[in-house]
Amino acid sequence: NKKEGSTVSAGEVLCEVETDKATMDYESTQEGTLLKVIRGDGSTARVGEVIAIDPRPKESTTRDGLHITRQWAADLGRCGHPVSTDIENRAVLTDHERRACRTSLVARLGAETARAALCHPGSGGLDKCCPIEAWEGVVAKLAANRWTLGWLIGPDEVERFGPNYARRLERSAPVMYEESVEQAADWVCGADAYLGHDAGMTHLAAYLGIRTVAIFGPTDPRVWQPLGPRCRIAAFPESDRPIDDWVDSIVSLVGSIPPVS
Repeated sequence: NKKEGSTVSAGEVLCEVETDKATMDYESTQEGTLLKVIRGDGSTARVGEVIAIDPRPKESTTRDGLHITRQWAADLGRCGHPVSTDIENRAVLTDHERRACRTSLVARLGAETARAALCHPGSGGLDKCCPIEAWEGVVAKLAANRWTLGWLIGPDEVERFGPNYARRLERSAPVMYEESVEQAADWVCGADAYLGHDAGMTHLAAYLGIRTVAIFGPTDPRVWQPLGPRCRIAAFPESDRPIDDWVDSIVSLVGSIPPVS
């Protein structure tokens, strides 16, 4: 009934299970996204055989600090679908593709620049977002260091905070809206650096080899950190330390990451 990538609500029917005696609906116990269809329409499965994978971290994954992709790979492997977690097999953009993405980004920022950075202050969960004042400090400091900045925000931020949120951000840098995942991904690929929370676009930036700073709050970076050769992890600012110290540490972290050759 559902395809890979589809959103699922609690109680929604995922599939029909037919036995020699009855046909029953199998309902989801929670909301989420269907990541992998292991047994498609009309396929058969033995009693006790896995037909779906739970993407949530297991207790052992959290306890041991195992990256979530290793859990998923192990689960898929046990189902006869071996996958690699080797990030060296990541997607690599050609020079032509990077130039095209760069052209798109520069056009949106409104200025040619030697160093462009995108900052995404949002996330799907509000608790995973550090204070906007901290982000504004980072943008101001990077701008003082001759970076050209752009804010990248998605529908969650627009819905959650309203138009005044974007107006506030516009005071310090152009605001770019994720009108489509494809367009936002092109902008990210054209940037020299990307700063964001534990969210999808941060993982994409890291995977593609963009200089990435992933800022973590309540989630465990050992389990959820973006995978990529130029990704660095930072924590939320501490309440008992001056925010300027945290801003300086983030800007220094960006500068310490080698650029794409």
